[in-house]
Amino acid sequence: MNYHFYLLRWLIPNSILVFIAIGAWHYGFLFQLYSNDKSYISSLITIIYFFTSLHCLYKMYFISDQINLSDKIKDIFINNSETKIRIVNSEININYDFKLTVKNHLTDYIKNFIKRNNSENDKNNYILLDLFSDKLKGEVKIGSFISDSLFKLGLLGTIIGFVLMLQPISNIDSFDEISIKNALTSMSAGMSIALFTTLSGLIGGLLLKMQYYFLEDAAEKLFHQTSELSEIYLSKASK
Repeated sequence: MNYHFYLLRWLIPNSILVFIAIGAWHYGFLFQLYSNDKSYISSLITIIYFFTSLHCLYKMYFISDQINLSDKIKDIFINNSETKIRIVNSEININYDFKLTVKNHLTDYIKNFIKRNNSENDKNNYILLDLFSDKLKGEVKIGSFISDSLFKLGLLGTIIGFVLMLQPISNIDSFDEISIKNALTSMSAGMSIALFTTLSGLIGGLLLKMQYYFLEDAAEKLFHQTSELSEIYLSKASK
């Protein structure tokens, strides 16, 4: 069993990105990026990216921990085919010597599965799997929304930059050397805003897409393992 495999797979590329960011700061690229962007959209994109990455890290650990738990439960059933699982005092007991006290999506699903499996009503547990799948999808939705928002913020910066770049042309009264030079200086500042905000939005959006792809892959792994548990082991063990 690979302990926290999906979490480590997320951490490795992001650790490399941290070293790249340190190198970019050391060689002055990040200072140039933020100092030349007078719209401060690049700074806003960086702040949003940082806090969203922390959110993704927390959710990745949350999902990875449940994958480890499902692996542990599966190993118990494999090692002992007579394993029984019950709910005792709102806690999940496996053979009465292993208790699941942690509360997460997996344990909530197992509790609901046991209650439904022991009831006399229709035992269509696919409804529970659908609800479980919806919960896992909810962990990823915000990442897609924010990554798309970073792309749009980059485009907003592009528009602002081009407006600032074209504005000096309309203010030229005479085409002498000094006026042209001042206009070109102002135009270069607007072009810097357009290019740097576009670059920040593209890089931030793509990196967030990558992070939440890893999270989505981990969520799919958890769903598949939970489906296997319920179909092969829990149905028999909870009766």
